[in-house]
Amino acid sequence: MSMSMRVRLVAMAAAALLLAVGENRLLWGYWISRPSLASELDGIDRLLAVSVLASDLNTGRVSRKQRPDGLTAAQQPCRPRTNECLEGSLLLQLAPQRLTEKTPEVADDLVQQAWAQLKTDSPIRVGSPQYQRTGKPIAGLAIQFVKGDQESLLLAQRTSEISDDRFAYVESLYRANGGSLVPVRQVRYFFEVAGLEGIEWPILWPVNFVVLLLAFLPIAWLARKREARTAAA
Repeated sequence: MSMSMRVRLVAMAAAALLLAVGENRLLWGYWISRPSLASELDGIDRLLAVSVLASDLNTGRVSRKQRPDGLTAAQQPCRPRTNECLEGSLLLQLAPQRLTEKTPEVADDLVQQAWAQLKTDSPIRVGSPQYQRTGKPIAGLAIQFVKGDQESLLLAQRTSEISDDRFAYVESLYRANGGSLVPVRQVRYFFEVAGLEGIEWPILWPVNFVVLLLAFLPIAWLARKREARTAAA
């Protein structure tokens, strides 16, 4: 293989990778891997309260799921890790000795305030009118903790379908300031169930490379043919 051909193949591989990362961003809302605020739970001084949440689609009111079923159900998709390992990853980030059956629930008024504020601050865009009713937050998790001298609330929300087989997931960190919650950081992305789940950049990269290669071969063949004619003349 000539040096020029090697250079072209490397260039195509690089272009295929960049294209795959861009496609990943368009599909799922992140470049390489799912973003998370789980690292905010590292080194916390006190775990104040934890609640697994569910929301009624009709009323929009959020309630706390009963223990231990709620905690177990949230962590189940993460053992082993699956495409639906979402808020459960935050629970796994907590040291086992911190989260026990005796860990208090997050106060109901704080849950309602944070849930409503997150929906207002970061509304979810629905894909089509038929999903206007269902494309809303239906489940989540609230973790209240103290780190340093600051009390914080980490809130996660997942939606029902916002388009065909497509869902949204959001994590938001708030600082408690008197009676208000001040937003600090937020991440969000999309995932699918029984759809395109698993089609991310590691799969898109070789597919893109093959497509670019197939497009390049006829061009290279024509270029060689033209060079041969020129040399013969």
